[in-house]
Amino acid sequence: MKLTKIIATVGPSISAESLMERLIKSGVNALRFNFSHGTYDEHSKKIKWAKNLQNKGYNFAVFVDLSGPKFRIGEVTGDRVVLKRGDEFVLTTEKIIGNNRTVYAPLEGVIPYLKKGDTVLLSDGTVELKVKKITKNSVITKVIMGGEISSHKGINIPNRMHGISAITEKDIQDMRFAISLGVRIFAISFVGGKEDVIRAREVLKQEGVNGFIIAKIERFEAVANFDEILDVADGIMIARGDLAVETPYAKVPILQKELILKTREKGKVVIIATQMLRSLLFSPLPSRAEISDIANAVLDGSDALMLSEETAVAKNPINSVRVMKEIIKEAERFRKKKGEGLPLNLKEKENIEWQIARSSFELWKSLRARLIITPTASGATALRISALRPLAPIVAPTPDPGVCEFLNLSFGIYPLKVDVMRNLDELIYKVKDEIFKRRLAKEGDLAVITAGYPFGKPGSTNMVKVEKL
Repeated sequence: MKLTKIIATVGPSISAESLMERLIKSGVNALRFNFSHGTYDEHSKKIKWAKNLQNKGYNFAVFVDLSGPKFRIGEVTGDRVVLKRGDEFVLTTEKIIGNNRTVYAPLEGVIPYLKKGDTVLLSDGTVELKVKKITKNSVITKVIMGGEISSHKGINIPNRMHGISAITEKDIQDMRFAISLGVRIFAISFVGGKEDVIRAREVLKQEGVNGFIIAKIERFEAVANFDEILDVADGIMIARGDLAVETPYAKVPILQKELILKTREKGKVVIIATQMLRSLLFSPLPSRAEISDIANAVLDGSDALMLSEETAVAKNPINSVRVMKEIIKEAERFRKKKGEGLPLNLKEKENIEWQIARSSFELWKSLRARLIITPTASGATALRISALRPLAPIVAPTPDPGVCEFLNLSFGIYPLKVDVMRNLDELIYKVKDEIFKRRLAKEGDLAVITAGYPFGKPGSTNMVKVEKL
């Protein structure tokens, strides 16, 4: 079985509930709905498919990825034009049909922060402009690196997004709509600081729901403010597409490793995203670079890997999942040969909670236990154990349906929704049936079990024991 989770983006290629069901059966642990694209009617229909599958007993997460303040150019004549090096090119706030001299760009909120000499990037950084002059309603630039641009392509302005909130009015409306459909997990695009995460939580609170916020790291400011963002978010998504535009692209692989480690040290979820298997849009087989990319993301200690257009618009989304699953399993087999777990610096974590996690890990390792069982109300104990990356299932019974759903994003965790139990023995008795049913272990296998006294109280985990199933 694989322990690293797979996220699939739902798009036009997922055209029936039966196909969505096949994705889950193929190894998908979470479905992402990208609200940068599609209509409410389209999203509503497919989120309802997902909820129907959850009601049938399939265990996976559903989350909405919010658009955020992504700047895009307007329409251009013939849908695409070529900009030549050395030409003057104007970005205007006037809504016009663009050409190779000027184009509409909604930069009203950014213009006050721009300076002569700033860099403006179009089409994922393939076209580079240098700011020559700034007026009230336009930015006059010189083309430094020419190339083709097409309608509605993205605009990136490194280091000049200060003061731009990651939560737009559209995002707030989208959150309310998704909440009405039962969604409780949201990914915020273009986070700049902790205030963006706090603002998203305020929306959840206003709607009267407990939810989970994943902060997407794709801006220079987010890298600079990473520690404060991590403190207030439930998880991190390293969105390498815009990140490689906003920061020097050669630094992205090292940033990925550093941010994964920092997130694990906080016991939180970390997701790697963007172009993991993009060649499958054109070929049945992945490129050698993509194979290495996925394997390294697993070896770095990621919780989950995300497929974007590889499932949203690919001709064969099931193949995308199959290929990713195969590479993940091979990388995890390599980890098992090299040694158990991935190191974390726990010297400064002298609290009981982290020491319980470490003790559980060490017992599992030394006794070669088949799995770890960690009853949890908030998910925190399961996430801490997961952060140590044991190569064994972590069974996490919880009475909270939201926690149960969110834990599907975390490495190795198999969440189980259970009723509130009076004591640990009763809970373990119930959980054993599910463990055997899912073939996670067999009778006679050793299990490491965490628990808390008083039983069932959040934050009370203070005991570890070993038991034969």
